[in-house]
Amino acid sequence: MTTARFTPFLLLLAVDGASQAEPLPTNAVPIRIYWSKAPGKAPLANVTFEDAAIGAVPFKRESDHFAGTRQARGSWAFHDVTLGYGGEQAPLALRTRAGTSGVRIDVALPTIAACRRDKLGQLKSVTRNASVETRLNTMLEARHLLGLGERCPLWAQKDLAEIYFVMNCSLATRTSYFRVSEEAKERLRKLARNRSTADQEIAKCDADTLGLAVKSLHEDSRRLLAESRFAAFEAANRELLTAARQPEWADAFRSQGLDDDLLRADQLKALYDQQQAASLRGQYDEALGFNAKLRALFSNGGYDKAFVEVKLDEQRLSDDRNYFESMRRPPTEEPSPQ
Repeated sequence: MTTARFTPFLLLLAVDGASQAEPLPTNAVPIRIYWSKAPGKAPLANVTFEDAAIGAVPFKRESDHFAGTRQARGSWAFHDVTLGYGGEQAPLALRTRAGTSGVRIDVALPTIAACRRDKLGQLKSVTRNASVETRLNTMLEARHLLGLGERCPLWAQKDLAEIYFVMNCSLATRTSYFRVSEEAKERLRKLARNRSTADQEIAKCDADTLGLAVKSLHEDSRRLLAESRFAAFEAANRELLTAARQPEWADAFRSQGLDDDLLRADQLKALYDQQQAASLRGQYDEALGFNAKLRALFSNGGYDKAFVEVKLDEQRLSDDRNYFESMRRPPTEEPSPQ
């Protein structure tokens, strides 16, 4: 399995034979982070997006929450957010799906605490089936105690690193808006009792998390194709093909039983459906245009398995072309002078 930093769905590569590119969806989903004002909980001082291109971008402070929106393009956007509280800076790795109304996150931020055995036992007792808020707060508590460093014995630090990662992973794989932070992965690698097992856990969690993004976008693309919304389908299919060609997404696609060939088969089906629809409308020049694209892709060796998947061959494409050409209306001839 591959362990790496991940590139979100972005249009990085042109798809062979693609028509005029449909713009990727705008992803500007608002994120609101509320904090608990209960006794013993730290107030949230600030929240920022960490953008590699332009630096830190602050959220706007409201009376009881921080609100932020980061402009991105693509069906999924990945965000690295920092929570500032009590002199600490805690990372929160998030993702947003274009078209959703917004993300709300509620946090109860830890204050200074001792690294006690009963406290660790309490944190270890939280399961992956606990509420989102409970798992998030457990994750933040574990991270906070890790920050005590040598004031926690090494065995406790190892337990805390495991709790930090497991809670973060459960949020990433069981919600639509969390990811696993790079810090949680690095803490687990550094303090794991078995480094090989830790690497496997991280790789599996990444594949499962990204697999959810792949699954949702593929389901959307299939729905758009079934509804004959071809321009929107092409944009979604193009995003999937782009991600499928990136090594760091390989495990995610494998977990969903998807590969280049199946995605290209969807692309071929869309072109063929458009060819047939144009023919039914009597628009044979347009049908010939789609047929030409299909024949060009047939000549591209990378589409061999995709053509088998959709049961199209050279003879079928040639027969279609000949039919469309025979149905084209000849130009109107001027009457000859009498």
